[in-house]
Amino acid sequence: MYPEGLVFGVVDSPLPGGDSGLGHKLRDLTISWSRYDYRGLILEDRTTVAVLEQAAELGYRWCLVQRVGNIILERWEADGAHTRLDHCVSEWIAEHDFLALGAVGNDDCLLVDVRRWDELGRPDIRSPLVDDVGEELDGRCVALGRLSSDERSRLARYMGKSIGTYDDDRVSWQDPRTGVFLKEVQRQVANAPRGVFLWNLEPHDDVRSLPNGFEPPMTTLYSVAAGFKPNMILESLGFDARTRVVFFDYSARALEVKRLLLEEWDGRDFPAFLPRLFRNMPSHSAYYHLWDGVTPETLDPRAAERAWERELEAWGGEREFEEHWSRYRRLRHEFVHCNVLGDVAGLLALVESERSAVIWWSNAFFTVWANWLFDARDRKRRYERWIDDLAQRNPDLFLYGSDFSNSSVNDVQAAKYRDVLREAACDELVPLVVNACEIRF
Repeated sequence: MYPEGLVFGVVDSPLPGGDSGLGHKLRDLTISWSRYDYRGLILEDRTTVAVLEQAAELGYRWCLVQRVGNIILERWEADGAHTRLDHCVSEWIAEHDFLALGAVGNDDCLLVDVRRWDELGRPDIRSPLVDDVGEELDGRCVALGRLSSDERSRLARYMGKSIGTYDDDRVSWQDPRTGVFLKEVQRQVANAPRGVFLWNLEPHDDVRSLPNGFEPPMTTLYSVAAGFKPNMILESLGFDARTRVVFFDYSARALEVKRLLLEEWDGRDFPAFLPRLFRNMPSHSAYYHLWDGVTPETLDPRAAERAWERELEAWGGEREFEEHWSRYRRLRHEFVHCNVLGDVAGLLALVESERSAVIWWSNAFFTVWANWLFDARDRKRRYERWIDDLAQRNPDLFLYGSDFSNSSVNDVQAAKYRDVLREAACDELVPLVVNACEIRF
């Protein structure tokens, strides 16, 4: 996460050529892709100076200013080998004495010391005032707002569902990072409906302790079919032989993997079981969300073993997980194929009004698929409907996940959260914080 005292700002000036539709979409992408690591207020204005004036008036020490169209790139690598932009920014603040840091001649992404800027009389930030960290920004951002007129027209054709028509073999870009970004988005959007997460990208920190008012054992766990976090929720909050597990997911393959693990895996040596899993459900059938660029065919067994070791560390060791898995396999399980951003009638029909029931939807409202196909306002509407439906079915349901802007939701029950959400003036710029623990999704 970014350091305390830092605020994000977005310069939303019209694109050359006046394409307001593309400009709106680029604004939405810039804000959405910022929300993977940044959960605070986002300031917005037509110029960099105007954004910095807001930051100064609100008392922020630093401001990361992005022009509309700048995208902070996300990568998932084994063992966390890729240094994310939030880590770079923290290091720059700790190690540099600066007014502004960025790529010289490119103001798409600038880190400004707001206090120093204010002391210097609030100058307009131009190239001579910027210390160059361009090389460190390479690979962490792509500037879609800097495309030529022809490239902008081309980009507009791939927005929304049309990303499925993108072919990087037939399209070239002045900045090759544009093509890399679009190809990755296409891959995620096209494959999400058959996606499988063997491990969770998010940590277990938010489920380590009982939420306020929760009385174990858990009666029902409603959960997306991803990784081992459902198991950690059961273990941390407590379950018994009467606990019911309802898996729901927009990926039928993810549900099938959960069934297969229940039926055929004994809870021991998960990496050794993977070849059998991949034979039963090969990569042409399921899309496995593994580390950046990795497929079942190229998966290094040592990387899988290290990932499993990290998982077992969270459980306290092999024996603890095996004992949990043995109890877990005996529970009653149900499976529902549905999309929480669309029709959830099949899931809602299974939600009972009961105490000590829990639901975890992870970041279903903030995936690459959701962020590309729906703008923030549409995601918010769909999210509010989701919460309304849950609260109507079970007001006491305990909630875990992230909202339409990727803010963590936990330690709250459905009816109370619905009321807070209705009354809050939150949107893509102003987050709503309702949690006891903020985690990265």
